[in-house]
Amino acid sequence: IADEALTLGGCEAVKNVIVYRRTGGNVAWTEGRDRSMEDVSAGQSDNCPAEPVGAEHPLFVLYT
Repeated sequence: IADEALTLGGCEAVKNVIVYRRTGGNVAWTEGRDRSMEDVSAGQSDNCPAEPVGAEHPLFVLYT
């Protein structure tokens, strides 16, 4: 889906696509652009403390 979206144009700012190989099947791969989720996340901490914010924080602006 990401490959199709990128071919439509208007996505020139996209420099990398992170590919998560959930099923382990073969995927189309664009060398120099696509990056494996495993490689990107290797060595990263899984600790992510919560950041308290107020109820009116812009984080909670939902577009419907």
